[in-house]
Amino acid sequence: MEAFQILITDDRYSVPTLIIFPAEDAERARLAAKRLLADEHHLAVEVWDDETRLFALPKPTRRRSKPPVGAKAVAVAAPSSR
Repeated sequence: MEAFQILITDDRYSVPTLIIFPAEDAERARLAAKRLLADEHHLAVEVWDDETRLFALPKPTRRRSKPPVGAKAVAVAAPSSR
């Protein structure tokens, strides 16, 4: 059994969350990372073994078809020619 470090980038926090995850091998740690990435707030998950990053799983980007709820339009005035 090995202890892997999992770093989770979450849109609710300004710093990544660190989890020490015991697993039999790196493939089990990868499966855990994929499950963590399924959370809607998790933007990326990295798995480390001591000082070596084994892999990083970024969440696929989604294109927004409309502005987020509560977004305000800002009018920008054209520069005046004086």
